[in-house]
Amino acid sequence: MVFGGTRKREYKKSKKTPKAAKKQRRRNITQKKQTKEPIVMGKVYADWCGHCQRLKPEWEHMKTLLPKPRVIFVEINDQEKEQKIPELNAQHQVQMPMPSGYPTIFKIQKKQVHYYEGGRTASEMAKWAISGR
Repeated sequence: MVFGGTRKREYKKSKKTPKAAKKQRRRNITQKKQTKEPIVMGKVYADWCGHCQRLKPEWEHMKTLLPKPRVIFVEINDQEKEQKIPELNAQHQVQMPMPSGYPTIFKIQKKQVHYYEGGRTASEMAKWAISGR
């Protein structure tokens, strides 16, 4: 409708109460977060490797810093790698080669494998897992 040269919008009244509308928005946000593809954070390690042994407490601490539903953790022992890595590749549709050194820290995000080459502290690894830096 036009009154005095200005346009006035006609609004339809919502049948939902403000509380119901707020709940629906929260539900929609939660569903969007849950449909986000998870990040797979993993390490390939060897029990005999000194670097792997030093990494273990930091790795365990890092796991507590990252949100569980958004990040899936994978740990592959060097004795299992011949079986587990092809399974991981098939499951996540990636081509991760066999690691040549230990520990090998990686993440699978958006069907790509990224290798970690930063510091071995829990906070640095957690930051890289989420932001990629």
